[in-house]
Amino acid sequence: MTALKSVTSVKSLKPIPGSYIGDTINGVFDFYTHVPLSVFMTAFTRNKNQRDEEVRNVKHLHVLRPEHLTVHVLQGIDGRLELIDAHTRRMVWGLNPSAAPAFVHVHVFDIVDPVVVFEEESLRLYDNFDSRRAVKTSQQTVQGCMNALDISMKSTWLKKGSFAEAVKAASRLTKCPFSFENDGIGALIEHFQDDLLKFDDILPRQGRFVSPFAAAALIMLRSDKSEKMKQTLISYDRGNEGLMMSLKGNAFYHLNSLRDGGMDGTGITGKGKGKFPTNTGDMDKAIAHILALFIQARDNPTALYDKRAKEISPLSRADISAL
Repeated sequence: MTALKSVTSVKSLKPIPGSYIGDTINGVFDFYTHVPLSVFMTAFTRNKNQRDEEVRNVKHLHVLRPEHLTVHVLQGIDGRLELIDAHTRRMVWGLNPSAAPAFVHVHVFDIVDPVVVFEEESLRLYDNFDSRRAVKTSQQTVQGCMNALDISMKSTWLKKGSFAEAVKAASRLTKCPFSFENDGIGALIEHFQDDLLKFDDILPRQGRFVSPFAAAALIMLRSDKSEKMKQTLISYDRGNEGLMMSLKGNAFYHLNSLRDGGMDGTGITGKGKGKFPTNTGDMDKAIAHILALFIQARDNPTALYDKRAKEISPLSRADISAL
């Protein structure tokens, strides 16, 4: 028997008589029940903060274990039912029914006080269970934020969330009202959402847009919404395929030199091709040089510079803020 009467009715999950019944703490009452697999697979909404299940290691879930049978669900006053964990289990069991149980035990967190905001409680519970069971990488954290904001990327590396450092740097150097330290990566992604989507539109290659280059691209796309800026970034991304890349000494040439040499000639200690300093000060200095070159590539793509370091000055923080 299941305690689920109707997945669409208010308060459809109720305690099973004789089972564990907890206390009401801060407006949330907890208890256990159980539901058939079919209900687990279809009735509970996916948590908006959940990262993409398909990128995770799920081999251990193809053999059913007792610890796989318990899941956690948040029930709202209005009857909403949202998964807190077990998203990956649901995906695997859908693809491999032979590994699935007939029933699952459900630990229900039931909101009984209207003061409790469903979305805030969902995030609190998700963070509690997720951090306890699996340490999320920066990429996975970004994926969860993108899912919560309903952001969909086309580029493989952006889709995987490999741009946290670029967004952090862009927020430091622009007039961003949020900071990573105070507001978290989700607030920064939401702030730069439109710029990230424009960046994704050019299908940038990760090898070309390592973190300081990606940050500079976001800053430029935020300040210059012209097709010319977009084409400048595309030309840089495509490397030697374009005519502008064959002009030794032009801005594109020097952008390549900086990327390949790890910021040689800037006074910033790099570590070779694609390897850049990770400390905040040097990262920001690198971006200042790259921004100056992107602007030259946009405005004077055929101009040649023998001594880039002397002829093209890095932007100051004031210059960057003014973009």
